[in-house]
Amino acid sequence: MERIGWTSAFAFAWLVWLGGMAIGYAVVEWTSRLPVEMIEIPSHMFGAAEPPPQEEATARALAAQSSWDVFLFILARNFSVYLWLLAGLLSAGAITFLVLFANGILLGQTIGVALWQGMPPGAVGDLLLPHGVLELGTFCIAGAVGFQGLRVLREWSERGWAAVKALRLGLVLAFGGAALAVAAGVEALVTADLAEALGATVSRETQP
Repeated sequence: MERIGWTSAFAFAWLVWLGGMAIGYAVVEWTSRLPVEMIEIPSHMFGAAEPPPQEEATARALAAQSSWDVFLFILARNFSVYLWLLAGLLSAGAITFLVLFANGILLGQTIGVALWQGMPPGAVGDLLLPHGVLELGTFCIAGAVGFQGLRVLREWSERGWAAVKALRLGLVLAFGGAALAVAAGVEALVTADLAEALGATVSRETQP
């Protein structure tokens, strides 16, 4: 099989993701420096100190879900992202870039908001690292494949489908499904328990 620049494509995928994370975190950091009255939601919108009804309903629905339901939801969500990353093969890598960058921004904002609300950095790491390392690594592998779209487009006139077959997409899909299933299992079981324990700890510490 012809040599493919997997290392550089994988590194570029991580660079795009990290760039999005940095921007997402920077936006939250900038927002946190604004005067409180500019970013605080008026209490009269939802009544005294009560959460919005739809948020309360969502929380009850999530609490009622079994670990299996949560696992399937996470797996379906992440595998759809994985497929979108591979769609870069159809767009010379453009879709892959946008999906990586947008998801990086989202993760950066999530981390920024958690820290802004007072969650210790160690707790943020505990919630993200157990499943995040495998999940993000798998996404960046899909990104490395998606970024081959430009090369495939360039070689199509000479090699045709051989340029696509060299990527071994069947193996890529099988690996992505297996890796994301493991990551979803960790997130649904380990991370969920950590989040529940952390929430209980914070609740005890904030009680008068």
